[in-house]
Amino acid sequence: GSRQSLTWDDMAALQNGEIAGIKWVAPMLQTRTQVASEDANWNTSVIGTTGIWFRIRSWDAAQGTVFDEDSGASNAKIAVIGKTVATQLYGTANPIGQTIRISGQPYEVAGVLAAKGQGPMGDNDDTLVIPVKTHQQKLEKGLAKYIKGQVLVSLTADDLAERTMSQITSLLRDRHKLDSTDEDDFRIRNPAEFAQAQQDST
Repeated sequence: GSRQSLTWDDMAALQNGEIAGIKWVAPMLQTRTQVASEDANWNTSVIGTTGIWFRIRSWDAAQGTVFDEDSGASNAKIAVIGKTVATQLYGTANPIGQTIRISGQPYEVAGVLAAKGQGPMGDNDDTLVIPVKTHQQKLEKGLAKYIKGQVLVSLTADDLAERTMSQITSLLRDRHKLDSTDEDDFRIRNPAEFAQAQQDST
């Protein structure tokens, strides 16, 4: 729903190694906004996250580089752009090192992501990624207690999904002080199940 319930402390609890099936954890804040080069502009999805997000998504750069864990945890004004954004703003020119304006603020293009094409939610390449703190400070206007988005979790093995999701549920219910009669104030989704549902519906 519209109410945020996950906190940054919740994410830290998922990262601390208490749940053995968890491999990586990354926040994913998301905003749609206008972005521009010197010659063109485009409305796209801007994601705020850490360097771990690229590992979870298995998404490398086709040009330049994605940001690392140190840069992803900083408030650097750097951006990694999807192929669609690169084409719309820079045509066939090399975007690396160019200035891109996000909501009027200048950023340096550090990388262009390898093309993924269409997915269940639309064009995967119509996206732009910046460090999570930069997203909070420049697009959300401040560091909030609650995560205004999602937390992505990858597992050490696919066959651990059901057990790990159950452990995450227990951990979050305990942290949110929910008793047995309270409904979850969060939602956990398994991307594999979502992909299968999309396949079954086509």
